[in-house]
Amino acid sequence: MADYHESFFDESRPWSHLKNRILGSYMTPYLAKVSKRREKIILIDAFAGPGKMADDSPGSPLIICKAAEKHAQGKYKSFFFNIKLDHHKRLEATLEKGGYPSVRPIHGDAIAELTKLISSLRDETVFLYIDPYGLDCEFDVLIPLLNRNTEYSTEILINLHMPITHRLGSRKALGSEDSDETRIISYHEKLTRAYGGEYWKDVLLSTEFDNAKDREKRLIELYREKLASTGYLNFTGACPVREKDDSQTKYFMVFASPHPDALLLLNDNMCKSFNTFMHDQAVKNTFFADSSWSDWRDPKKLQDVVVEYVDRYKGCNRKEIWQRIVQDHFMLFTSSEYKKAMKANCDSERIVCVTPIEKGGTRRTQRLNDYCVFKVPE
Repeated sequence: MADYHESFFDESRPWSHLKNRILGSYMTPYLAKVSKRREKIILIDAFAGPGKMADDSPGSPLIICKAAEKHAQGKYKSFFFNIKLDHHKRLEATLEKGGYPSVRPIHGDAIAELTKLISSLRDETVFLYIDPYGLDCEFDVLIPLLNRNTEYSTEILINLHMPITHRLGSRKALGSEDSDETRIISYHEKLTRAYGGEYWKDVLLSTEFDNAKDREKRLIELYREKLASTGYLNFTGACPVREKDDSQTKYFMVFASPHPDALLLLNDNMCKSFNTFMHDQAVKNTFFADSSWSDWRDPKKLQDVVVEYVDRYKGCNRKEIWQRIVQDHFMLFTSSEYKKAMKANCDSERIVCVTPIEKGGTRRTQRLNDYCVFKVPE
């Protein structure tokens, strides 16, 4: 594991750009919204690194700081933790050069420092980003955040390392041809602490699943349920991070939020970021290099889903139906695709809008809006 710690930020990994793209695409609208709250904003990067990647592109601390200075200047404090002194010093120099006054880089054990910081929270708005070395953040660390007063705003974005998950969940010890029972038990206990329960055994040790990606999908679904189990951070989602569409999953970026708007926002951001990255990786140096990922999308599937959900959730408006679709089909469709599918279904009369056009009402023109209610014709 030591070598992995050393090289984590010092190699140019294609999937690192996907993680940073998702983080960056969320920070701007998130901070623009929460900056309107009266509470102080606390931004935490638990495994911050040196601030820049090996190719000199901004790392997570710079992504967070730049968005915060633009949209929440004077209203936030950032805490960046590093266990490596070299990373800490490099981050200090980078932040000093950038002139970020509301930032505190901290050298020390990330989990110990994070635990102390969480225990000191009161009514602040909190955003926590955890991109650990492997599975170095145990679920118990998050529990105080999951149990916060529901009046407060808390967002968690955490990366879960899939190759290490599979290796620790193996029936055999790492690097061992035999069944070293003691070592296997210690690995399994680490997984239990990381995922917050032994439910992972029903997935990783089961013969029910045909391949690793199916196992991962189910494991992350259960992890999301665990994050939402207290009834506070009810809105969760996850994005796979991999080099190519058919390659091994490196991470799942999992988020948890108390607000449905975060679910809808991250659905769009993760869908666009993931598909753009996958498409660019697939078509680079080919005839299709100038094409867009959206050029290959089939609208028919979403149109069918819309009809199904309009019929299932009678009386719900356009926004409510979209939220239900996203909860069940996270990251498969975007909001713009959904609105087009709604209009296409109305034009073809597969569904009809029953919200009357009234002067001063929620529907003032023929144009559809989020408050329109639909039904499937008899």
